[in-house]
Amino acid sequence: MNLAHNFTWYELRIVEFIQKLSGNPIVDKGFIYISYLGEAYLFIILAVLLYWLIDKKWAYQFVMAFLGSTFIVGGLKVTVKRLRPYQDSTAVHSIGTPATEAYGDTSYSFPSGHSNSASSITTGIMKKTKNKLIRFFLILNVILVPFSRIYLGQHYLLDVIAGIFIGYLVVNIVYSIFKLTEKEEWVGFWLIPLFVAGMAVILFLKIESLYNKQLFQAAGAFVAFAFGYFVEKRYIKFVPRDKRVWVQILKFVIGVVVIVALQQGLKYVFPYAEVIPGQTIARRNLGFDAIRYFLIALWATLGAPLLFKALFRTTPEVKQEEKVEVQEVKRERIRTKLPYQEA
Repeated sequence: MNLAHNFTWYELRIVEFIQKLSGNPIVDKGFIYISYLGEAYLFIILAVLLYWLIDKKWAYQFVMAFLGSTFIVGGLKVTVKRLRPYQDSTAVHSIGTPATEAYGDTSYSFPSGHSNSASSITTGIMKKTKNKLIRFFLILNVILVPFSRIYLGQHYLLDVIAGIFIGYLVVNIVYSIFKLTEKEEWVGFWLIPLFVAGMAVILFLKIESLYNKQLFQAAGAFVAFAFGYFVEKRYIKFVPRDKRVWVQILKFVIGVVVIVALQQGLKYVFPYAEVIPGQTIARRNLGFDAIRYFLIALWATLGAPLLFKALFRTTPEVKQEEKVEVQEVKRERIRTKLPYQEA
């Protein structure tokens, strides 16, 4: 206990030192905006960009890894229950909205969700792209976002390191699993009952120690994305790539507009109870969060592909490319059978 206390003392000195680097309101505002890159917004934009326009399988891996690491972080937060720096010391102040006011008093410090998000995004995209400019901005993101969380007084150094590590580890594990199978839709599908049962047990048994906003958001989105991808791959078979640039732009704009409408509009459909400082987050808020993110993810995986397939027919060039690929596979199979047939 003394060791943990002493370690926290040293970490507080780090936070205090970083906050003394600048008291400039412009700099403070800058780090607040940088911190937003660790929110779900950047992830949602990248996920739908991949899913609707580029590569569904890659998007599926990316989303499963991100949501999996987010779920782990949420579980660790309510297990460790580490207070945030501005709660532990009067010398540290929260720059911007305190996390406990934004997410409720079950939003703890360890590990850092923003750092985990930045790490998951950076690792997941860098494993698939060699573009130097993209990789540069991704590396910058995974450096600046964790630093901003310390600067803003929301996290300790150990919190952000743990968040980065979890994101990196989970992405590598998930991507490795996907390399082992061509039926990747089953990877998440079999986990749906586990996530649904887990949320139900926590809510109905009123296990307040596991009440965490991010935990339920990630679980709701995971269930919808796993189910949606399973159905889409087997029955809808939407083709993301299209050589018509205007079609790609229109798909992205329509899809994102609906996501924003759902994210904001569902708040009025499912009215949230007020988060009162010092009290546990309302149980119904967690259920509403799970439903809200479930519907958003269901639109992204099923609703949007259905709409896009109905509105924008795949160009002949894309279909021809697919036919060529199929023909090449058939030729390869014939070549591999010939020695056996001759024998």
